[in-house]
Amino acid sequence: MQPQTFEMTKMKTTFTDFCRRNAAFLTGWLLLSVVAVLAICLVPKEELHLLLNRYHTAWLNSFFFHYTHFCNWPMYVLMLLPLLCRRPVWSAVLGATEGLSAIITHVVKYFWNLPRPKLVFEDLAGTHPGLYDAWQQSLVEAVELHSWHSFPSGHTTAFFAFFATLAFLYAEEPKAPCKQEVGLICLILAALGGYSRIYLSQHFLLDVTVGMTIGVLSSVGIFYIFLKKNVNLSAHFKRSH
Repeated sequence: MQPQTFEMTKMKTTFTDFCRRNAAFLTGWLLLSVVAVLAICLVPKEELHLLLNRYHTAWLNSFFFHYTHFCNWPMYVLMLLPLLCRRPVWSAVLGATEGLSAIITHVVKYFWNLPRPKLVFEDLAGTHPGLYDAWQQSLVEAVELHSWHSFPSGHTTAFFAFFATLAFLYAEEPKAPCKQEVGLICLILAALGGYSRIYLSQHFLLDVTVGMTIGVLSSVGIFYIFLKKNVNLSAHFKRSH
């Protein structure tokens, strides 16, 4: 018997096919982006932040406090799970997307070191005490507020890079059911991660919107590279004799 080897199959696909398979996620992302941009243009960022951050409950405080940390080590553990299912290409795509989006985000943060809500509202304490008091009432206990590197939101970038890639990979599965529905679920999970940064008063909507865009476009860019090379993203390593 000859030793076992592994090979990866390829298939011909187009970027148009990719967009069609992921129409729900991409359309939802575009709608979120348009609404966010309109809100940013029409409402001052401090008032918009308070408007988005006005409703708090103990349950939501606990949920967003823990959920925002998903993009730390839990996300990277999940990125390795496809290796156990003989799907190393999935881990490769997830890793490449997270790496690319993180590099872009850190470069932007370096050149645009903008203040976070903590500094912005503290500066308003003397001139606009009403805004400062409203912000104080929206704070969540046990959250360590940061002061700088607000733009863009790194957590939001990581959330959207991960869930966009996960939705795109699932959509490549020929027999996978409910592809559009799964895409919407991934979009909601990513959006909750982005909103958690506003809820916890770590970022403004502009930071989250740009982070969201970097995450999704990084994922689309990595997929474009793989598609140009005609790699079948639904393929797994097959045994041959």
